[in-house]
Amino acid sequence: FTIVRLQCELYNEGKDVITYQKEKLEMCFEELAPMLEEHYEEIASYKDKIELAPDWSRYFELDKSNILQIYTMRNNKTLVGYYICVVLPNLHYSNDLYSVNDIVLIKPEYRNKKNGLNLFSFVESAMREQSVSVMSVHMKTFLPFDKLCEGLGWDYMERLYTKCIKE
Repeated sequence: FTIVRLQCELYNEGKDVITYQKEKLEMCFEELAPMLEEHYEEIASYKDKIELAPDWSRYFELDKSNILQIYTMRNNKTLVGYYICVVLPNLHYSNDLYSVNDIVLIKPEYRNKKNGLNLFSFVESAMREQSVSVMSVHMKTFLPFDKLCEGLGWDYMERLYTKCIKE
């Protein structure tokens, strides 16, 4: 895989400098780890049975091989959002790279159409540079961003059901 270094600066209401870039986990880990915990509190299902326990060693291993890719959104250099995905040849369509979203977050105070559009567009551009054929993203039904995806030309493709069977 080719590592692509992309950066885009956009001005938000004349005072904030919002940047979008691809980062390695070691560059953003100190900021990302606590945000992931906050994100867990906001969106996780089955919190009474399933605790947050990221396998950081595997995350770092996948990051080093460029299979895990982290795209960040920063306001004046402070992490305010991320789009993390896994990029691999698909098991069914081995001639094509697929980008499968692991997790996406924009902090609540930055959630607006412009920031979501810019983050997703930035990631799509990076995926095109890597010749990714298909991107997929998932979202919680109680915190949807369907309009963003539809506005960017994404197709509503599958349904996902879950059932916690842990006692």
